[in-house]
Amino acid sequence: MLQLLSLLHPRPLYQPAAALQAPAPWWSGPAALLAYSAVFGLLQSATALLNADVLNEAHAEWLRAAALSGSPAIEATITPSPWRPLLFPLYWLAYATFCTLLRWGMASLQALEFGLARIALVTSWAALPFAIIGGLLGVVNLLFPYSPDNYSVGRIWLSALAVGLAFAWEGLIFVRGAATSNAVRRGPTALVWLTPAIFFLIVVALYIFVAQAVS
Repeated sequence: MLQLLSLLHPRPLYQPAAALQAPAPWWSGPAALLAYSAVFGLLQSATALLNADVLNEAHAEWLRAAALSGSPAIEATITPSPWRPLLFPLYWLAYATFCTLLRWGMASLQALEFGLARIALVTSWAALPFAIIGGLLGVVNLLFPYSPDNYSVGRIWLSALAVGLAFAWEGLIFVRGAATSNAVRRGPTALVWLTPAIFFLIVVALYIFVAQAVS
């Protein structure tokens, strides 16, 4: 547990770059992210295999509910597969790469002294809370799958709260780590961190605008 907390609070990221005798290599962040996501991917696959009967029954309930309502539910269109979580490392690597490029672009626009390698390192470390909390939520959902008869609003709110905690944790690691190690003010660094979220909101707003215009 102490080693896990040390990874989620990586002290080398909070030291000025000039004070580091051996700065962490850029690939150490992606390597940690891949390792943790692989562990939780294996854990979810094992849970899905052990709980296959319950998952298949929940899937069948969604299919029956969709047939009765006349409109297929999202849950009814997804065939449960115990092997899908094994692809989690690829998903998280793609996520970290996408966020790194967006943040590097914003840092370049602000003329901040952030190198691409440094942003890749901090972004990957900062994504660990998302990977771990997301992995734990995945295990819980596999143990107690949602179904038409087991659909708790309170549970959805708790999941949303956990994701919000992961988001805040990511921000703390990125802003504090990037700003301290590069001697950059935290305001511009916070904007760099929020760039992927802002991009996502813009895409959603454009999608809604176009959908309404077409309809």
